[in-house]
Amino acid sequence: MVLLQRNSLCLLLWYFLESFINHAVAQDLPPHHFAHRRFLDPRQQHYFLLWTPGEDVLTIELQVATLGWVGLGFSPSGGMGGADIVMAWVKEDGTVNLQDYHATGNSAPVLDTSQDYELLGGSQNDTHTTIRFTRPWRTCDQEHDMQLEDDTLRLIWAFHSEDPDDKVEPEYYHMANRGTRSMYLREPEYAKDQLNEDYQYWDVTSPNVTLPADVKTLYWCKLFKIPDLPRKNHVVGYVPMIPKENSLYVHHMILYECSLDQSAEKLERYVGKDGVQCYTPNMPPSWYTCNRPLIMWGPGGEGLAFPDHVGFPIGEEHGGANYFLLEVHYDNPYNEAGIFDNSGLRVFHTDKLRKYDAGIMTTGHRTSPTLFIPPGQEEWTSLGMCSSDCTKKGLPKGGIRILYSLLHTHLLGTALTLRHIRDGKELKPICVDKTYDFEYQEARVLDEEVAVLPGDALHTECVYNSKNKPIPTFGGFGTPEEMCYTFLLYYPKVDLSECLSNPKLEVISQHLGIEEFFPSPYYAIIQGVIGEYPDVPFGDYVDDDKFVANVESKESLKESTDVVVSYMLGALIVKEPISLQNKSLLEILYYPGTWSNQPWVKNLEELMRETPQISGCYLNGRTSIPDVPRIVSIPEFEPYIYPEESCQPNSKTGAPEAKTSTKVSYTDTEAVITTTTVTDYATIITVSRIGADGIPRFGLQTDRS
Repeated sequence: MVLLQRNSLCLLLWYFLESFINHAVAQDLPPHHFAHRRFLDPRQQHYFLLWTPGEDVLTIELQVATLGWVGLGFSPSGGMGGADIVMAWVKEDGTVNLQDYHATGNSAPVLDTSQDYELLGGSQNDTHTTIRFTRPWRTCDQEHDMQLEDDTLRLIWAFHSEDPDDKVEPEYYHMANRGTRSMYLREPEYAKDQLNEDYQYWDVTSPNVTLPADVKTLYWCKLFKIPDLPRKNHVVGYVPMIPKENSLYVHHMILYECSLDQSAEKLERYVGKDGVQCYTPNMPPSWYTCNRPLIMWGPGGEGLAFPDHVGFPIGEEHGGANYFLLEVHYDNPYNEAGIFDNSGLRVFHTDKLRKYDAGIMTTGHRTSPTLFIPPGQEEWTSLGMCSSDCTKKGLPKGGIRILYSLLHTHLLGTALTLRHIRDGKELKPICVDKTYDFEYQEARVLDEEVAVLPGDALHTECVYNSKNKPIPTFGGFGTPEEMCYTFLLYYPKVDLSECLSNPKLEVISQHLGIEEFFPSPYYAIIQGVIGEYPDVPFGDYVDDDKFVANVESKESLKESTDVVVSYMLGALIVKEPISLQNKSLLEILYYPGTWSNQPWVKNLEELMRETPQISGCYLNGRTSIPDVPRIVSIPEFEPYIYPEESCQPNSKTGAPEAKTSTKVSYTDTEAVITTTTVTDYATIITVSRIGADGIPRFGLQTDRS
């Protein structure tokens, strides 16, 4: 009976101890193809992350410039609190150690009772430590592990020059070699490495722009003409070209197609010129016809190769454009002087044509003051809609197929969802990011192509947090203002380029109790900007000759200035009621007392999302599609219900096949448990002991067989 009790006790002890440590013997790791690779510290380049997203598990390799321990964590906010952490090191005797921790605050992490990382192996040379492991997307440790969803993840990383003492939890946080970086780890593999000398390339760069010291936000636009090409070409990818010293100032870049009749006659004069500040009186009217993106780059993006069955046609005779507009958004919040920049894009193209012509469509909320976030709101949701009326007219019978998306807000954005509605039912959302990061706006390749048919509606919902803002925030071009867009890469290419909406301005003014504004010559301009009046026609009506004459006669127009869209609300002066008379709408919105009644504020949020909106349904060249209603109702639909997701216990799924045998032997003083595990990567022998008095003797011994 005593022997049986000791047997049971030993086995229970072994399973308990085994859950606390993951050992292997260091050796050269077998070759493995990783889908993605990135420096988590791009300036120092000491910490290199490689990863492959599988269906159930994430395979990771860390290559770090240290001979001590390395740590990687998944954090809800970018700090230690609530982080799910893995730590690993290679001992002098060659033993590789990997352990699963969690953090409760800015202190040393705590060892998990459930170890959910699977060590695949590791090695160490004279300068670097390499660790390879897997981890399920969803573990069964709901208490201590982060369940990794289809969102932007905050990765925290750290390393130390020494291995930890086995008897003491390793220090993790208070050190110099640590940092945070946002990443999207579920991205399927794409062949960016194939963008090489096999393709031709076209460099589209800024003309050594000087950032004005008195302007915080500068949009700079420059016109380009495509290279001379003897036959049709497809654009197949791009990489950003940003000087390292200017990476803090370049916020985003977009290369737009210019679509208008007699393009050479109207646009050739600007090729070779330095460009102008966008969206000001300096910008020629013809440039407003450049409204279909070809390429979009945002912070954190490292370029993209398009799937091998699609390409963007260039050249008007091939369904593309001859002229392109590069828009670079510069951010200089501290008004630094002496900053010059020549950032841009390297555009790869080939005459070996892909099967389909691809295009990009812009959906979401029109950039206008009606994109509105009151101060002090922890969660405020805005809606921009691509209506079913627009897709009925703008899409072909067979629809289009979406390949990837890029979500875009500014500093207040915390979450975005692109909803897909068909026949009164919501389908699975095309793209969701519940932890959006303004500093990481990488294009997202979809796991599967999504078909959008005529009559479908696409709703872009943007969630903002303004709890630390004392004044309201409006839609606009500057970083302190806001946007709410989704850019969709799809095929086959169609003429529909923008499908947007925004609430009526009267939703805000009526909720404030405003009955009437004084007549103003600016009122029509404001109504046009927010879409309430029919769009100004472009194309044949563009008169750049008159524009050039005006600019040349007014040197002051050439000076850069901050463009703040919401300032136009200062021209709307209240006539009725008397209590608000002679106050501007902007003045009322900036008054702190306006937002003191929180139920009233939340009611305004509901109204702006539920009342009919103004639709913008545009072809190339910003021409409205005929017969599409300008006022569209928000459709009722049955919400999509996500299926329950199962967890993966102990990270065994996707790990190398292992053969394990356990032997228990006894002496007069102790029971000895010897376990041998053989995998593709290592043979691991683990020995643990328990005394005859029933007291365990800790300190595992692990050797290679």
